Amino acid sequence: MPELEPGRRFGLDLVALAQMDNLGVLKIITARRGSELVGYISWVLQFDLESFGTLIAQQGSWYVKPGVWGAGWKLQLQSWELLRQLGVKWAYPHQRTLGRSAGVGRWFERAGCKPVMIVWARNLEDLGDA
Repeated sequence: MPELEPGRRFGLDLVALAQMDNLGVLKIITARRGSELVGYISWVLQFDLESFGTLIAQQGSWYVKPGVWGAGWKLQLQSWELLRQLGVKWAYPHQRTLGRSAGVGRWFERAGCKPVMIVWARNLEDLGDA
């Protein structure tokens, strides 16, 4: 399995995904070319606890088959419209700093997104008995 970051292997948690879907907080939008699945994007809906009554969506995993030009862009735009229809006020797409999506920030800028935060990651397994 490939690593997302050092020590963080990629592997979908199908049980958690099913539970989130049952709660209605997981939204998955797919891209198809004919009958072939060529991409998907997932979003997790939640309330912004720092902004009373504001429904937000955090982008989860996403994938577009290499060589299917434009599918990623269409997935973003269509998913934003779906989220808007569901009452979401703010969408928080992300990009990884490593791998194929390292340059996707240019897409977000062209679509009117603004960088509003830096998310840091800390592996807590190596804290020891502090």
